[in-house]
Amino acid sequence: MTWSPSNNPEGRTTVQSRPLPAGVLHESLDVATAVDIYAGLCNVDVYRTLTDERGWSPDRVERWWAEALARELLHRGSDRFAAR
Repeated sequence: MTWSPSNNPEGRTTVQSRPLPAGVLHESLDVATAVDIYAGLCNVDVYRTLTDERGWSPDRVERWWAEALARELLHRGSDRFAAR
């Protein structure tokens, strides 16, 4: 699954997926659930809470997102795809 955000006529951002190499996505997840986790973590409300209310820098938010998404979405044997 690679992420390609695009805007639809209703103004919502949609995520289009393409096949991942076998074994990259955590075995307990399907694509729809992976998208739900992505949407729950990586949204403007979370970003604003962390930067405006909690004092995080934008770089810190991006690093945390990368680490959290790798931890939540990727198979443990897929470390080559994890954020470094």
